[in-house]
Amino acid sequence: MSKSRYELKQVSDNYLLIPTHSEAFDLDKVMKLNEVGAIIFKSYISGLSKTETMTLVMAEYDVSIDAMSDDYDEFIKELKSGGYID
Repeated sequence: MSKSRYELKQVSDNYLLIPTHSEAFDLDKVMKLNEVGAIIFKSYISGLSKTETMTLVMAEYDVSIDAMSDDYDEFIKELKSGGYID
């Protein structure tokens, strides 16, 4: 299971990564996600593999395996570089 110092919150139709650490009041650290981003984030911190996560997303959305693989890799890289996940 991966660690994150952020909590995923759903507000209406929006998903937000909210800091749960000392920077909690820094609004620049809040990240807005779409539904696919929320699925990827939750799956990653739950310890699901890339393949398992891709299967979940592709069951809900009409996306090719190649596009999903590229999107997954790019989004995980963005989350890591932004400090949202370890």
